[in-house]
Parts: sequence; C-alpha cells; structure tokens
Amino acid sequence: MDSTLFKQFDNKIIFITGATGFIGGRLVELLAENTNAKIKVLVRDYGKAMRIGRYSIELIGGDLNDESVIQQAVQHCDYVFHCAYGNKGSAESRHKVNVDGTLNLLIASKASNVKALIFLSTVSVYGLVNSEYLNENETSNPLKNDAYASSKLEAERLVLDFSIKNKFHGVVLQPTAVYGPWAPSYVLRPLASLKTHVFPLINGGQGICNAVYVDDVCQAMLKAAITLKASGNKYLINGPIHFTWKEFYNALAAMVPGSELISVEAKEMKKRYRASVKKKPVYKIMFRLLKLNKDMFRELLQYKLFSELAVFAIKHLPDKIVSKLRGSSASALSKKAVKPILLLDPDSVDFFDAQTKISSAKAMKELNYTPEFDSQKSFSQIKQWASWYYSNT
Repeated sequence: MDSTLFKQFDNKIIFITGATGFIGGRLVELLAENTNAKIKVLVRDYGKAMRIGRYSIELIGGDLNDESVIQQAVQHCDYVFHCAYGNKGSAESRHKVNVDGTLNLLIASKASNVKALIFLSTVSVYGLVNSEYLNENETSNPLKNDAYASSKLEAERLVLDFSIKNKFHGVVLQPTAVYGPWAPSYVLRPLASLKTHVFPLINGGQGICNAVYVDDVCQAMLKAAITLKASGNKYLINGPIHFTWKEFYNALAAMVPGSELISVEAKEMKKRYRASVKKKPVYKIMFRLLKLNKDMFRELLQYKLFSELAVFAIKHLPDKIVSKLRGSSASALSKKAVKPILLLDPDSVDFFDAQTKISSAKAMKELNYTPEFDSQKSFSQIKQWASWYYSNT
C-alpha cells in the first residue's frame, strides 16, 4: 500500500468498531504500524482483543447501543470506520446492534464533526445474481434466509440517507469474499475442513471466485475516508482478477497435507444435503428452526452438526455413490477408509456455482482504488501466516 496514503492519517484520531474481528483487526494493524494516528477501538469482549492488544491503542469498553459510550468515543475523532456486526442473541437484539447501533454512531459522529464515517457492508446484499456482470446499479435483493445481508442492507440505507440529508461524509463499501490471515469464512474454516473432510468443488470448481484480499479492503476504506466525492455513495470492492473456486481451494489445499478435493455436480450436492437433513427428525427440526437465520445455520453446520451430517451421509450412502462422489473409477471404496465429504447447503452450492463477475470499476475511478493482491501474492502471505498460526495454536 502506498506510503503516501498512510501519511494522510498521521496525527489523526481514528475510531474503529469491530476491531477485534478479521477486517477491523487488520485495519488496526496497518494504521498502528504505518501511521502515528491515535487509534480508539470499541470492545465488547476484552478476551478477543489479544491480536490488537500489542499496539498502543485505546480500548473502549461498551457496545453500539450505549449512546453515552459512543458519544464519548467519537469525540474529537477525525475518522470512523464501522466494521462491527452483531451476530449473537435473538433477531431483535442483533437488529438493535446492527441497525440501531449504526444510527447511534451516525448521530454521534455528525454531532462531533467527524470528517467521514465508512460503513463496511457486503456484496451479499445483492443476493444471488444470474447476470454475467454485477455493479452498483443492480437492485439489492438479499436471499430470504440471509439475516446477515438483510441487516447490512438496512444499515446501508441508513448511512446513505443520513449522509445525503445531513450533508455528512458517509460511505458504504461492499466487499466480495474477503480472505487473508485470520479470515474465518474463507481461510480458517476451509483449512479446518480440509483436514477432516473431502472438500467438494461444485461442478469442478469452475464457478467464478469474486474474492478480495483483506489489505485491499483496508486500502479502499482509507481512500473512501479522504475522497470527498465519495460521500453518499456505495462501492463494490473486489480483487484485481477473477479466478475460479478450483484455483482458490487448490491453493488452500496445498497448505494441508493429505487434503482431498473432489468434483461434485450441483444438483447431486443439493440432493444429498437435503437427504441428510431429512434422515433424522432432529436434523429436520434444526433445519426448520434455523433456516430463518442463515448465518447462524452455516455457523453450526461448520462445526459439530455439519460433521455429524457428513459422517451420517457417508455411512448410509450406497458404495457406488460414495465411489462416484470420490471420483474413483476403480471398485467402490471402503466406507471406513474415506473421510466424510463436506456437505454444502443449497444456497452455498449456488454461490460456488455462480458465473457472475463483480466489477470494482466505480471504486477504481472515484476512489482511485487499486487492488494490489492477486491470488499468487495473497496465498503466499496466507501460507506464511498459516505456518506460524498452526505452530502456535
């Protein structure tokens, strides 16, 4: 990242929410290591602040719904980067954090004459798009069961409306699949799954992987903060090239000795997933209860329930199907000799099979966003980090 960009944040006061998370934590690291800015972060759980605790930053205990805490936190601040997302508790409590909390932050920032507030949203607000290309003109239409995207979309609208009505510098960024060291969804969980499961590549992994390295997202956030004409706008943030999910997961699999990837047809995966869910009443009940909260459902499936479903499927599928899913042309493999195949829910199957290419042209033109991390450079960084991470955890 260009050092001249960091210089524009020297001697500034910066407030970051979600700093104990993946993207917010990386923003803290980059600012702390490359500027002399005073950094303040909002912390709900101090136990999760170990990664950023090594820096000379101010930790402020509280949450977005505590108006007095937020007002004090943003006082005298130059820039606010809003990366937090509440994913615990009831739907009502999550809405209170993600939407009401965002409004609290906007009001406090305006009252304190903050120069800019950057809201980190997600490309998921557009839902599943079937067109060849996607840009900011596409209608926002999150999947019905995606509580995460729906919440982000509502907060997006708050930021944009508030910015326009109050002549306030508010900007929305919509990154694609963000990956890099510490990435939960696209690095940590896949690496863990590659150790314990045979990893499926939907239709050979030929779906378009719209992914962006975390440092490029941070670059976009910083540039959005200092670009006046960005006020009241939203920007899709993608990586420098489009590659396939096969290339993405091949790169991760190379870091896990003994890992296996197989090609599975989309319709076959959906069929096996639904069959596994229906096999036992408890899984069927869980599916009905949790399908209204897709992000929680995925979280559970990545752990114990996901593993149980996969093992159950392997034990009960006929040998010929196991052989087919494994891609074996030889005789049916022994069920005891294979790792379970990772099951993907239908929405995930559609996601990995999509051919849509997401454009960052608007961000490149208006923010001077210049993504620097292609897949080779990105995975080189991830490989070095993974070697350290697994030797210290």
